[in-house]
Amino acid sequence: MFTLLLTLHVLLAIFLIGPLAMIPMTAMRSIRKRDASAVGDAARQTTVYGLASIVVFLLGFGVAGSKSNRFSLGDPWITISMTLYVIALVLVLAVLVPDLRRAAKLLTAGVPDAPKPAKGDEPEETVSATASELAEHARLSSVRARVSAIGGLVALLFIAIIVLMVTKPFS
Repeated sequence: MFTLLLTLHVLLAIFLIGPLAMIPMTAMRSIRKRDASAVGDAARQTTVYGLASIVVFLLGFGVAGSKSNRFSLGDPWITISMTLYVIALVLVLAVLVPDLRRAAKLLTAGVPDAPKPAKGDEPEETVSATASELAEHARLSSVRARVSAIGGLVALLFIAIIVLMVTKPFS
């Protein structure tokens, strides 16, 4: 039973948590391309993979709780891994997904591009924007920065979990 649970835990970690860590990175490209539909899809996929990753967490309990002499729920590396996973999941569901939805909404509303400065010999063009357009652009930039930061942090948390699972320190 232990081998089956461990195999399922590792397989589902690869197929569920791998995409969960990578979708926000690809969503950044969609935000830059101003593709509201792709950003909305990324928000939905992140939600689905985030919720599905709970199965990996539960299988981890099964592995640690099985009658194996290898590890127990009291091992510090398991406790730290579980804590890091909970933090990552909260960041994904409470911060990242709402920010992706916010970005999709802003892009759907048609946030204007930022004015680009003239280059070299090109004549300088006058660019005008209303205060609300500039505010919407600033909001989108802020959301994009948060998606980037939280997505990177979540990926780092999953990397830390992998390192703990492989090295099993403190045991």
